[in-house]
Amino acid sequence: MARFVVLKEEKELYVRILPIPEHIALCLDMGIPTTNIIAMHGPFSEDLNRAMFRQYQINTMVTKESGEAGGVLEKVNAARNEGIDLVLIERPRLEFPQKYSSIDEVVRLVKTL
Repeated sequence: MARFVVLKEEKELYVRILPIPEHIALCLDMGIPTTNIIAMHGPFSEDLNRAMFRQYQINTMVTKESGEAGGVLEKVNAARNEGIDLVLIERPRLEFPQKYSSIDEVVRLVKTL
């Protein structure tokens, strides 16, 4: 997030972070005003994402590819449906013999070990 803070001089910058005191403190240390810090625990529905986009008049969203657990599909769909420009930061592609995308898959695997 620190790399994006330079944008606050040219753009209205809002951050949505987990409500963890250290994360909030980092935002404040970077000069992000409290009115621009949205500290909530997700994932969020498409409707809630859309409501937040409208409430804060968001026109561009930068988000990491957080997968199903992080609600990335809901964020992407909300951005598209609201006509918001979307920048998706892709996860690094790592090669491992076993990869899983859900906790349920991991639980099933661990039960067999």
